[in-house]
Amino acid sequence: MELSIGRNIRRLRGDAGLTQEELAQALCVSPQSVSKWERSEGYPDITALPGLARFFGVTLDELMGMDDFDDWDFFSHINNLWRAGEYDEAEKILRSMSKAFPTRMRNALATTLMLAGRNTEEAISLFEQALEGDTNEKRRSSMRASLCLLYATNQQPEKALSLARTLPHFWESREFLLTQFLPEDERPAHTRMTILKALWLLCRKIESDSNWETVLNGGQEPDLEDWRGMLEKTAGYLEK
Repeated sequence: MELSIGRNIRRLRGDAGLTQEELAQALCVSPQSVSKWERSEGYPDITALPGLARFFGVTLDELMGMDDFDDWDFFSHINNLWRAGEYDEAEKILRSMSKAFPTRMRNALATTLMLAGRNTEEAISLFEQALEGDTNEKRRSSMRASLCLLYATNQQPEKALSLARTLPHFWESREFLLTQFLPEDERPAHTRMTILKALWLLCRKIESDSNWETVLNGGQEPDLEDWRGMLEKTAGYLEK
């Protein structure tokens, strides 16, 4: 995950008509530091980034190259840490990045805290803040579902119930709609997988006795080949 900040500093300095020595003097750092930044051999202290952005008259996103950031494997790396249960490491990385990009990191940091089962109130606050500024419906749906769980965990059942009632019906979900609108040659496989995942999730629900937090965050991989067993378990539950 290579930052493009060095390349951007070099470009911005050139646009401003400054030498490395002149920029260093203006920022009260050594010319060697500026040289290292521009060669990507080191980065400015994260607490100095807002001042550096103001000096050049750009946003933090532009200074650090957030267009490039979208192409990183950053969030894939965070997701891998979640899968490995390395929540402390994920939290450390995300809190560091939050100093420069609080808005971009809120959702992932809140998810980390939720998965780790700690700082519930902070996770709720982060999700609520993230929802205010995020227009991506897929992320919003995921955050609302997570908030339902956190409200219930934090002894706020009324909030959990109220929010749950605003979520889409299952026939409005991505998985269900794709069974209708995918190309014909892709539909059977997708429909089969959707049915299997729904069965697996329902079976976990039955096993966990209404504990949805366990259902969604248990960390298990679905055994989708045991569909007969899942059908029997579901049938047994319905016959009670």
